[in-house]
Amino acid sequence: RKPNDYGVEILDSRNITRPYKVIAVIYCSGGLFDNDNDIVDRIRKEAKKLGGDALIDLDKKTISYFSGSAVKVLDFVLFDTIVDTEWEAKVIAWGNGEVNPE
Repeated sequence: RKPNDYGVEILDSRNITRPYKVIAVIYCSGGLFDNDNDIVDRIRKEAKKLGGDALIDLDKKTISYFSGSAVKVLDFVLFDTIVDTEWEAKVIAWGNGEVNPE
């Protein structure tokens, strides 16, 4: 059992030298005004709930798309663009696994 105050690390999977097992993949989304640090903290909290020791392959994708709204200003047409972010990370636990099983 892990202590309540343990932290979930973010690691580069290429540099891990001890055995681990991927126990989950977490997906999270955010909007234009969401702070990246807040989203990463949410991902860490979820990983901790799952019993994870670390996150690897943390990836953020920014997606822009038109909402379908347009406004004409002078001779220009401005489209309402929505920007979202999608995050993905693998949750790992130490022990009983392989070193760099990818």
